[in-house]
This record gives sequence, C-alpha cells and structure tokens, in this order.
Amino acid sequence: MTEGLQFYPDNPRLLADYGATKIIMGDTLEAERFIDSAYQIDSNSVYVINTMASYKMFLGDLQGASNFLELANAIAPDDPFTRSNMLAFSSLRKKAKKSEYFIAGNQAFEKALYRKARENYRKALEEDSLFFEVIVNLAYTNIHLGDLERAAELFKRAVSMHEDYAPAYIGWADALIGLNRFDEALEKYEKAIELEPESQQYKQIYNDVLQALEELDQQSE
Repeated sequence: MTEGLQFYPDNPRLLADYGATKIIMGDTLEAERFIDSAYQIDSNSVYVINTMASYKMFLGDLQGASNFLELANAIAPDDPFTRSNMLAFSSLRKKAKKSEYFIAGNQAFEKALYRKARENYRKALEEDSLFFEVIVNLAYTNIHLGDLERAAELFKRAVSMHEDYAPAYIGWADALIGLNRFDEALEKYEKAIELEPESQQYKQIYNDVLQALEELDQQSE
C-alpha cells in the first residue's frame, strides 16, 4: 500500500485505506492525517466519508461519526460500507445510552433519589433488557421504594442469569422477608452462604434473621 501511495500520493481511496490500516495499528495520529488528507482531496467520496465515520467511531466521537454518516447516507444509502457503518453506529449509540442511564441511575441511588434512580435504570433496560448490573440495582431500588414484589421478581431474574452471584440471593431474601415469605428467604440466605462461605457478613445476616424469627414465634405463642 505504501508503494501505491508513492505512485499515487493524491489518491483519496489509497489515503483512506492507509489511514484505516493505521487505525488497526493503533496509530491514531497518523490515521487522522491520512484520512483527513483523503477527505480534503475528495469530500464527496462515499468510501472516504465512511472511512472518516469509522475513524470517529473508533475514537468514540459519536457526534462526529453521526455527521459523516448522515452525509454518506444522503449520497449512497445502499452502499455496503454505509450500511455496515450504520449498523455499527447504532450498536455503539445503544451501548453509550445504556451506560449513560446506568451511571445516572447509580448517581441518583447514591443520593437516595430512588424514583429518579428507578427511572434511569428502566431506561437502561429499554436499551438492553439483559443488562445484569442494572437488573440487580433496579431490584435494590424497588426495595427502597417498597415495591417488594417487583424487587423479588427482578432478583429472581438476576439469579436466572447468574446463578452463582451471591449478592442477588441476599437481596432476594431481603425482599422475601418484607413479604413475610420467611422460609423462602432463609433458603436464599443459605444459598448465598453456600456460594460465599467465607462471608462473615452473610452469616451474620442469616443468624440475625433466624433470631428475629425465633423471637417472633415466641411472641405469637
């Protein structure tokens, strides 16, 4: 390819290709130089425009990528490179949005703004219904909001995705305690301890719950 540039230094496609190669090699400065040169020579080339869009996506500049993709789509919407880039952009934007909602939910949760946290977690799940961390955090948020049934459902869902995630069993048990489903709750606590037998915290929680239930039984006699 470098030989081609020696003979055709002003060929926009060769410049764009060489820039793309530099992206793969991790040399972003050189990539930008070659791709920008290609664009300056021929700003109407769909191939060059798409290469520029790919470069912007590589940098995480979704707004910049969007601008170039709009241009490519206006010129040649059926071009394979355009279609491929549009799919890649859609995936990146979806990932960015779900991360944005997840972070906003966590920030609201830390400030005890649980309704706002729930709203953002729900939006994150609209972008990715299998976002495990969001499912768990939303479950805990529902506990704080008093929606224990929904919390239990979400913890159950989380456990179905990752059966060895002990904290989900603890949260599930907490929700079940609030629903007066004590036998089920104890089973979840026991499962968490089975998964993390070194956790003194889990054992303490389990013993405290057992003691509270025994006291409750004695008061009812």
